[in-house]
Amino acid sequence: MSKAKHFDVAVIGGGVIGMSLTWRLSQRKASVAVIDSKLPGQATHAAAGMLAPLSDAASESTLLDLGLASLEKYSGFVQEIAELVKSPLQIEGAGILRIARDEDEAKRLKAMFRRRTHLGLPLEMLTPEDLREAEPQLTPDALLAILSPAEQHIQPRLLLEALEKAAKHAGAAIYSGESVTKIDGDASELYTVHTDARAVSCDHLVICGGAWSGSLAELLPKAVLPVTPLKGHLGALDASSGSPLRHTICAGDCYLVPRENGELVFGATEEPEAQFDPETHPYTISRLRLDAEALVPALSGLALLSGWSGLRPASPDGLPILGRMSRGKNIYAATGHGRNGILLAPQTADLLTSCILGGHNPPKAFDPSRFHNTK
Repeated sequence: MSKAKHFDVAVIGGGVIGMSLTWRLSQRKASVAVIDSKLPGQATHAAAGMLAPLSDAASESTLLDLGLASLEKYSGFVQEIAELVKSPLQIEGAGILRIARDEDEAKRLKAMFRRRTHLGLPLEMLTPEDLREAEPQLTPDALLAILSPAEQHIQPRLLLEALEKAAKHAGAAIYSGESVTKIDGDASELYTVHTDARAVSCDHLVICGGAWSGSLAELLPKAVLPVTPLKGHLGALDASSGSPLRHTICAGDCYLVPRENGELVFGATEEPEAQFDPETHPYTISRLRLDAEALVPALSGLALLSGWSGLRPASPDGLPILGRMSRGKNIYAATGHGRNGILLAPQTADLLTSCILGGHNPPKAFDPSRFHNTK
């Protein structure tokens, strides 16, 4: 193996988080190498792409603040990438309709509406009559809905493809299909990342390997990243002849996302017990489709394009793990985003760029040291 090529920053993980960070660092004239055995990003490739900070944040929290800040940046983020690499990438959709079909769901949505009206996102409560006008194909048993037009969606695979082109345009080196086998450090706090094909040395090392971040941290002495896989199944129907929906629909654990490419995505499961099981199970896709058809009976006439699964990176407390790790002066984590990786990419990239190049730590709630990085 030839002598290690040196970079300012090595990023292990080329999903939407790693590639967004790489692009931002490269724009700031840092030399960056991305190393990933699974490009394109595994969780990114599987995601539905909803930009929905209100969905998973149960209370006013730093996670909600992070999501709102990232959503505010998204339009400029996407426009900048699309113009740079001449991509058709765009934010899509008429927003999210959150549906209640029983009294308990209605109470929960009304409470959410009261809590969220001060956040700056436009929200509107719809009666059954309003809802039938907005989405005529929805099940008639809906009691009410909350419309959130600012929570749209993006096609994750287009986003990742455009980000990779943008990162290369800015000068980043991208080594795909290469698994990290060893990480060395020395007294001068330089790090060398080894793969079967090459060695990459760096001043700053970032672990953002998605669900595999924990095993990557084990290559470092006394470092722990308690990230576990959260498997999710999704599917897509062929709505190319005309989608029965304008809005993204969320009802309980079921969602439907009408994309402008003619796909109608439905999902999704949460299967922590599956661990690293990579298989897509037809029974699970069929069950999800039945849930989708209960929401929109007209979906029964659409052909199934595909079903798939992905592994989201979950942390023990449900919050991302962002910032400097305590076991190395210049070792950082950007992982644990769970179901929110697509949404949180712009803000995560900005926070970590500021941390690496300027020494400004992300909010303490996301600090890797909260998990006591010792074995």
